[in-house]
This record gives sequence, C-alpha cells and structure tokens, in this order.
Amino acid sequence: MKDRHLDAEETEQLLDTLLAGDFSTLPDYGDLAPGTLGHKVWRLGKTLHEQRRQALARERGMQSIIDAMMRVASGDFEIQIEFELEDDFLEALMLGLNMMAEELAALSTEFIKARDAALAASATKSAFLASMSHELRTPLNAIIG
Repeated sequence: MKDRHLDAEETEQLLDTLLAGDFSTLPDYGDLAPGTLGHKVWRLGKTLHEQRRQALARERGMQSIIDAMMRVASGDFEIQIEFELEDDFLEALMLGLNMMAEELAALSTEFIKARDAALAASATKSAFLASMSHELRTPLNAIIG
C-alpha cells in the first residue's frame, strides 16, 4: 500500500475534527506518508486521543474513590474499589481506602461487642443494687421501727 499525502484543505479538516474532540476518523488516516504535515497532525490526534482516554479513566477512578468515601462516612465498611488504569497514585489511594474500610469494620465490630458487654454489666449492676437495697431495707426497717 502506498503512503498518501493530504493537501492543505484535508489537513485543516482533519485538524478541525480533532480539535472538536472527534477521534473517530483517525483510523482512516493511518496510511499517511511519514514526515508530512498531515502525518504529524494524525500523530498529534492519536496522542490527544490517548491522553483523553487516560483522563476519563482517572476521572472515573476519582469518582469511585469519592463514592467509596461517602459510603464509609455513612457507616458502610463493606467496600472494595478497583481501578482499571495503571495510575500509581490513584491505585495507592484506593488501596489505602480499602485497608481503612477493613480496619473500620473490625473496629466497629469490636466496639459493638464492648458496648454490649458494658450494657450487660450495667444491667447486672442495677439488678444487684436493687436486690441489695431490698435485702438491706428489710432488716433496717425492723431495727429502726
């Protein structure tokens, strides 16, 4: 297949399409002669398209983190978020959030157990005091009366 060249009008049209954010026609220009202006515009379009794809993936990753943080803040610790694009910063942030949610879930379980034990101890204390009050009041009333 022979490399083709774009004239000035075709190059301008390709550039306008790319600037408008339409990357759907890029595959149609894969056979442009290297070094030509049209080829350089095509390579720029390919680079912009990849950067846009990565930015959208990062945005989705950040939205996942925000959604997960809102769930944790409302007391839902049963989360595990994953990231679809290689981004070390977001991956570390998501890993940290997952670990924090696991730790909060464990602490919440311990807290509930401790609260239940404290409530049981308080009920036992109240029953003991009521019983002792009755047991002490009867003999004291006999002595006083």
